[in-house]
Amino acid sequence: MKVFVICHTHWDREWFLTSEYTNEWLSRLFENLLDLTRRKKDFIFVLDGQTLILEDLFSIRPDLRDDVFKLVEEGKFIIGPVYAQIDWRISSEYSIWKNFSIGMRDIEKYHARKFCGWFMDNFGQISQIPQILRIFGLDCVFVWRGVKMEEGKERMILEWESPDGSRVLTIFLIAGYRNLYNLSETKKIARKRFDHEVNKVQNFTDIPLLLDGYDLDIHPEDPRDFLDVSISPFEYLKEVKKENATKITGEMISGKYASTFPGTLSTRTYLKVGADHVGRLLQYLSIFDQDDEESWREYLKTLIHDNICGVGVDQIHEKMEKIYLKLHGKLLKNLEEVFSSFDLSGIYAFIPSSYRFNLTLAEEKGSFEFESEGAGIWKVKNFYPWRKGKSSDFRNRYYEFHFDGKEFFMDGVKIGSMKILKDEGDTYSSFTTPTEYEEKIHLREIRENEYSKSVIVERKIVSETAKVKTIERIYLDSSPFIRWDAEILPEGVGYKLVFGCPDATGKVLAGMPFDVVERESIDRDLFPENVEGILSRVLLAARETGEVKEFPFQNFVSRGDITILARGLREYIAEDGLWVTLLRAVEWITKKVKGRVGDAGPEMYVPGARCQRRLKLNLGFMKSSEEFEKWVDLFSKPVIFFESHGKNVENIPLFFLDKRWVLKEKGEIVYIDNKKIKRMKADSVTLKKKKVKIDILSDMEFPFGPDLYAPDEDIIRKMEKDIEKMKKEIDKLENEIERLEGVEKHRKIHRILSLERSILEKRLSILLNEERLGKEKTEEIKKVGEELNEARRRRRTYDYILEMYEADEEAKP
Repeated sequence: MKVFVICHTHWDREWFLTSEYTNEWLSRLFENLLDLTRRKKDFIFVLDGQTLILEDLFSIRPDLRDDVFKLVEEGKFIIGPVYAQIDWRISSEYSIWKNFSIGMRDIEKYHARKFCGWFMDNFGQISQIPQILRIFGLDCVFVWRGVKMEEGKERMILEWESPDGSRVLTIFLIAGYRNLYNLSETKKIARKRFDHEVNKVQNFTDIPLLLDGYDLDIHPEDPRDFLDVSISPFEYLKEVKKENATKITGEMISGKYASTFPGTLSTRTYLKVGADHVGRLLQYLSIFDQDDEESWREYLKTLIHDNICGVGVDQIHEKMEKIYLKLHGKLLKNLEEVFSSFDLSGIYAFIPSSYRFNLTLAEEKGSFEFESEGAGIWKVKNFYPWRKGKSSDFRNRYYEFHFDGKEFFMDGVKIGSMKILKDEGDTYSSFTTPTEYEEKIHLREIRENEYSKSVIVERKIVSETAKVKTIERIYLDSSPFIRWDAEILPEGVGYKLVFGCPDATGKVLAGMPFDVVERESIDRDLFPENVEGILSRVLLAARETGEVKEFPFQNFVSRGDITILARGLREYIAEDGLWVTLLRAVEWITKKVKGRVGDAGPEMYVPGARCQRRLKLNLGFMKSSEEFEKWVDLFSKPVIFFESHGKNVENIPLFFLDKRWVLKEKGEIVYIDNKKIKRMKADSVTLKKKKVKIDILSDMEFPFGPDLYAPDEDIIRKMEKDIEKMKKEIDKLENEIERLEGVEKHRKIHRILSLERSILEKRLSILLNEERLGKEKTEEIKKVGEELNEARRRRRTYDYILEMYEADEEAKP
């Protein structure tokens, strides 16, 4: 029987350290890889399915370019198809498309051999991945997280179908992506490990595949030094196509076999809102052929799953803030220069949506009446300034709004409700329970004009663990949606703040990249904490248990007749109504959390995850509408009003599509037509050299402020005491081990390795927080970070060794 092993790395460039540190490890990884390829001319290594890894390498080691380039050309180093391993659930459509587009351009630049999608550690897979892969000329993908199958019918070889009917061969790595790595340090039991892992995966495939690689591992190896195996991924794909594939369809976001960490949808929501704000500017500039690839690359790095999910150390997310702020200033200036180049005179509306509109929209400065024929710059017919209003009641042809001083209503249905939930989770997982809270709403101001109304309220909501103040501006105009802008000032930790409609019932539909999906309100198709049989032997990583109530969405989520609109937010809950999560305040990367078993990540103190900062959110409510997609598109691609002090009075039409467009790239518009991703030719835009003064009238302020919470020195001191306790436990265990043998000895060794890793996690956490308090810790951080990386490697290896010996013990008569 032929067995295949794929050698690879999973390169988490920013997780428990920033890339300034991990790039040094990357240099050593490639030095070791080059040494290995000199000895083994047919060695093949998968570079985590991305091209960014080479960009990072060459930024610090340009001297390696020629040698690495040659191996990429020869198909010995496999890169791509994507630029970076972004999170599919959180990243926007245009970011996902650009990630593939840049990745494929890099493949051409490096003369690399096309391989497959390689999506090992992304926290779930969106439904349209097969269609996107096919568009970019790929017919297969490797995945781990997100798959859901019927218990007892699990298979590794699947055929995954998108909503449009596109299909790709899919290899589901049910046993994970690291089940045979680090043979070099376990030589004496290499054959035993191999036989054991092969026996396990044979339950799920006729052609066994094992993986030799791990996160940030700088010690590549050739398993053929110990075993008779094939290491060619290309040969494996040829063989595996002979096996009958099990069909699966749609999105894969289940944590049944491996966690998809639904809590990450609401961790550090300020980053998600900031990413949405900056990404939209990049999308807008693409219409005018101002496609800045350098900015795109810098932006896409922030969407890598550990980054945008908010599960890294605070220094990583502070770095992201700086990138967003820099790009915001640069891109907004570029957009103003575009507007200026047309030499227009008067007030104009830049309409990014490609539908037709004839309406009046309310904004902070007043209401703007315009008519548009697709995407373009259109002259505003009339501007209506605000005057003092009397009643908050409002009616248009779509809805009736009422505020009774305590609650808000849309056609008699309660909307705009807020509540606080107690959250005992970490950055990866949320575990909420109801808690008591007090809420006060104060009507601050009513403004109105001929066609619109603006209601401004202040809200204060206080629980045992949280105190939140808001200023909410509710805009009522001729559109079918009520726009609800909220500025939030939160304090506290251990809570979740949600906003929505407590009376919503019925079917749940959620916007997702390139799709609209229907879901159950709660996912209970999960295994209990303890599983039996062969699955207990392969499911060694973290996974969700019990039930999951938090789900991803983009731009809108509907339940029955009510739709909640939100820009940048990514989590909804459809229990006791319909809610979107505004923020979640936690302060540990990982800890023990109900509803999740297994090892998620480092236990490190990250006070930045409390989200104690000013946050501006763009929300809304809408009823069912015949032109639903059109109005969601208008909300998600907000109009920018500006006044131009030039000479010309004309409209600047760009394109009319009557469909939702995603991005303009290389003279083509990428758009969605009935779940199919299509492209059409588009005219280029010529910008004039003349520049005139531009005043932006819409609110384009960056959506969040600086962190207002410093590390708690009492928590730092407690971590120091915890380290001393763990050292004492290690001493005790080492004395006990001398008297033990068999599986019990291996359990003790595993415990020691776990404690050694935990000590280093806490040491690194202390150093990073002291650095945030102004102390110079660079060299110590570098040293302890490297020690932690090696400790993680040793501990993860022993997960598989311990499981092997426990299986032997159970097999004894």
